[in-house]
Amino acid sequence: LYFATRNVDQEQFSQELRLGGTVGSNLDFVTGLYYMGNEYNLTGAPGPFGQQFGSVFVFGGLATDFAASQNTKAYAAFADGSYRLTDELTISAGVRYSYEKKDFDINFITGAAAGQTASPSADFDAITGRVILQYQFTDDIMGFSGWSRGFRSGGFNGRAASAALLGPYQPETVHNFEGGLRMELFDRRLRFNPTIFYSKYKDKQEEVSRASAGGIPETIVQNAASANIWGVELESQAVVTDEFRLRGSLGYLNAKYGKFLIPDLANPNGPLIDVSATRQLRRAPDWTLAIGATYDRPIFDNVNLIATVDYSFM
Repeated sequence: LYFATRNVDQEQFSQELRLGGTVGSNLDFVTGLYYMGNEYNLTGAPGPFGQQFGSVFVFGGLATDFAASQNTKAYAAFADGSYRLTDELTISAGVRYSYEKKDFDINFITGAAAGQTASPSADFDAITGRVILQYQFTDDIMGFSGWSRGFRSGGFNGRAASAALLGPYQPETVHNFEGGLRMELFDRRLRFNPTIFYSKYKDKQEEVSRASAGGIPETIVQNAASANIWGVELESQAVVTDEFRLRGSLGYLNAKYGKFLIPDLANPNGPLIDVSATRQLRRAPDWTLAIGATYDRPIFDNVNLIATVDYSFM
């Protein structure tokens, strides 16, 4: 009924230069510069039954065909350091400036937009960073809490069926708060790491499927949503004997959309409608569980028998 076939050629080069070191006895630091160049070309390909060269076939007939390309240049500068305020208390902080420029080209060969071409460009930048406090209660117990801000760059819709929906869509941002303990108990034979976190997304990029001007389905990226996620993770490892070890982890995740705005199919030119109550975040299971065991025993010189069993659930 519906068959999409596309070829993509992509080339990418990246380079990162770092300078790191220690100042005195209290400060560890790293600074750096980053560059990435990325280029892709997207073209159609023959259909499943020997049809002509194209991109999307509906009921065996060519519905739309286009060629698209994009060139991306990305630059960044960053600095991060950890300073020991006391023997027990350490503060870590970092900042990063990111800049991207994207040049996009598309040629609509067939379909409702046949004959149209477009060459939009856009640039995006952001300042992100983190601050973390770490306190060493004892030699075996450490606590930490921190905040960080991240972003995902904006871009263009390489699979849009009309020039009006090429974009650009804008970056999404996330603020993350996290705290926890890192413990090694009973002469370091038991490791126990509880963590709690909260993440708040703004302008979250989502793929939205809709009908194009020519009635052909198209999938585009939009800044459709906001989301709030909090969770708890428990991780543990135990050295039962010198040869036998156990490990396990348990996670709970509460992930909900604050809003999710899409076009109203009954009134495409009207206001957007909020469908957050009926949408679930992908790859965000409520519960995750993993347990495992390893038995490691020498057989003779330089040869060990290692047996492992693992179980996981989501």
